[in-house]
Amino acid sequence: MVSDDYENGKKILDKISLANFLCHLQIIQDELRNNQTETGYAAESGLYARFATIKQAVNTTIICIGVLSGLFLGGATIKILHKSKVDNQTSPKDQVGRKKIVIVRNLKISVTAVGVLFFFGSSFKFFCKKKGCCPKHWPDCRKILKLLESPTFGLAEIKTEIFSIEKAVNHPFFGLQEIKSEVQIIEFAVENIENKLDSPTFGLAEIKTEVFSIGTLVEGIFTSMMGATFGLQEIKSEVAAIEGAVFSPTFGLAEIKTEVFSIGTLVEGIFTSIVGSTFSLQEIKSEVAAIEGAVFSPTFGLAEIKTEIFQIQNAVLSPTFGLLEIKSEVAAIEASLGAANAQTSGPFKLSNASVGNILDVKVMNNSASTIGPINVSVFNVDVCPKTLLSPTFKSTVTLPPYCTTSIFFNQKLPNTQIEIEVSGATPGKVFIWSRTTPTVVSDQIVDPLFSSNYLPLQQPLDP
Repeated sequence: MVSDDYENGKKILDKISLANFLCHLQIIQDELRNNQTETGYAAESGLYARFATIKQAVNTTIICIGVLSGLFLGGATIKILHKSKVDNQTSPKDQVGRKKIVIVRNLKISVTAVGVLFFFGSSFKFFCKKKGCCPKHWPDCRKILKLLESPTFGLAEIKTEIFSIEKAVNHPFFGLQEIKSEVQIIEFAVENIENKLDSPTFGLAEIKTEVFSIGTLVEGIFTSMMGATFGLQEIKSEVAAIEGAVFSPTFGLAEIKTEVFSIGTLVEGIFTSIVGSTFSLQEIKSEVAAIEGAVFSPTFGLAEIKTEIFQIQNAVLSPTFGLLEIKSEVAAIEASLGAANAQTSGPFKLSNASVGNILDVKVMNNSASTIGPINVSVFNVDVCPKTLLSPTFKSTVTLPPYCTTSIFFNQKLPNTQIEIEVSGATPGKVFIWSRTTPTVVSDQIVDPLFSSNYLPLQQPLDP
């Protein structure tokens, strides 16, 4: 993360700067110590070499001090600006924030001079006190020594300013520790922002996905608007069609207004009729009153009708003359007559056209069960008792549910009176129709007898 990299880099930079500072300070001390132990020509000949080494060490140390002082002063400046929250250009000069900023600027300007003068001052002060060691450069050394002992820019003032810098660096409110704490807070905030940016739900990837979806939707809307079916051109065409219909002389608003006016005239006529004298509400109320008078009349009203209905109910439910007694009497009559299980055509005289023809009898089972056997017989009733015309004039069939069959007696009929009996044919279930015809395949119908001509027969003669 950004906070970890920054903290690690900062720690490394602090260690490198402090290590370089201590290392080169040790080099300067060693060179000075060697110059004190050596005497004579060796000391003088090694002086210039040691001076070059000290100069290089001092330059490197100045760089280290610049790095450290930049960190210290940068942290102090940030802290002052953060705490004061006062604009440097617009705030009055007597405010605390402005004064602190001016102090920091003075310290920052003097830090380089501190490093240079302090280390060079220590070296040259040591050498210049030994006048015999530096005869060639003694005037320059004296100037430098005077500068180092100056009450304004000398080592004492430099030490005072360094002490002020150390106090600022170690200050509990504006020092490095506070700067680190605030940097850590900033790092946490930045890390939180990065976590939100990398969030799979609300991060940049999700935002890009949603923006792409919105773009696709907008593109689809634009395509639909520019399409041939639901686009603006089609909408304009439909609006034009609607306008044409609205302003149509046949079905438009003008025609609708005309028809509404006609309806209003009609409604006005209906209202006039309602309040008129012939079919008005007053007349209707009069007729309703007349109906009410008839309904509540003591002679023909509902009370009288209910009385008569009550009398009819008593008669119907009477144990002597009611329906129950009637059913009992009908059952007794049926029991005395016996149940009819046959039908007869009754006697009839064949017409001249039927003499010499053949007889066709159709029998239909109009029930849900099989009926049989059914016997069809043709009798001569000119004799007493009646007799079968011949053995060939008798036929027996069994009919499945809802089936019909044709029985042809393929023998010429005599010129006599006959009767057709069908035994086993329960009335209401079995229906009979008969005719005479020249041949089996002929459509000619002579002397037809329908099912209504056949009557129930209590005691059939079954030869």
